[in-house]
Amino acid sequence: MKKNKALVSQSLYLEAFNQIYDQLSRKNPLLSRRQLFSDLIDQGILESNGLPTQLAIQEEFIKVYQEVENMSFSEFLNLYPFFNEYDACHFEYVNGYWEMDEHLYQMLQLEIQANLLSDDALYQLQVYFEDRKINGE
Repeated sequence: MKKNKALVSQSLYLEAFNQIYDQLSRKNPLLSRRQLFSDLIDQGILESNGLPTQLAIQEEFIKVYQEVENMSFSEFLNLYPFFNEYDACHFEYVNGYWEMDEHLYQMLQLEIQANLLSDDALYQLQVYFEDRKINGE
């Protein structure tokens, strides 16, 4: 199972852009997606293809998740800080990667359905599950 996420898919960046737009447009209803996209390019945060610039990554305006094989559990938690909220017993080291157990997976599904998770938590989960298969899929 390939996990190197040095280059997160463009669809995740599009989702992040949409979240930024949703948050900013609540404060400024006249803001257009095109205007925001153009502003982020002008500020050196996005390339014209929608991917983050090196500046944006270095300054941590946009986080690049790079889950690599054989990470320690503390490195895993630094990458996905949302998981600090859950007991370590729900994670198992399998083939060089930290995998959650079925109980935590079901609990997270309930929290998602109840709309209890922040946008950041949902984004971290989306990235975590990007290359993983659940229930033998």
